[in-house]
Amino acid sequence: MMPQKKSAENREAFMTKLVRSVNLNFLIILILLVLNANPLWAGKKKNGPRKDKDRAKIMQVVMEWVPALRSGDVEKNLAFFTEDIVIAGPGSNELYAGPKAVRDLLTRILDGYKPENGSIKVQTIQVNGEWAELCAKFSVVWEPKKEGIKRVEESSNYFWLLKKQPDESWKIARFLFYPDN
Repeated sequence: MMPQKKSAENREAFMTKLVRSVNLNFLIILILLVLNANPLWAGKKKNGPRKDKDRAKIMQVVMEWVPALRSGDVEKNLAFFTEDIVIAGPGSNELYAGPKAVRDLLTRILDGYKPENGSIKVQTIQVNGEWAELCAKFSVVWEPKKEGIKRVEESSNYFWLLKKQPDESWKIARFLFYPDN
């Protein structure tokens, strides 16, 4: 009777090991499938060239932004923003939401000042699907257009959240800034 009991125990131990092995393999395959489906993990190999192309398009936005600002053309500057644009920063403690509010802001600034020696230096660009985050340092001298107004030297940190458009271009959806102290 002893050999049958030992044989049953061996079968049970073998089956337990087999089930654990199958469960472990299933778990590993499931994890790999989930990670491969997630663009944050899978993006390196599959979307590398696409992300590089998106970063290049975002850098084009950056390169065109300072000259547009320098032009003083409000409509040209509005073209950088989505329809649901939100701009916020310290100083005025105001939030500018939507094209009308941003148009009013740009008109007020560009009617009173001429931006000189403007530059923007990108620190990071992170692309995740249809959205991108840009962090940059911006500096400019705001020369008054009228007598009696003080010249302003600005040095700020910029945070842009950009949204990819149907035509594959990128526009700024959220524009946050704070002084570079």
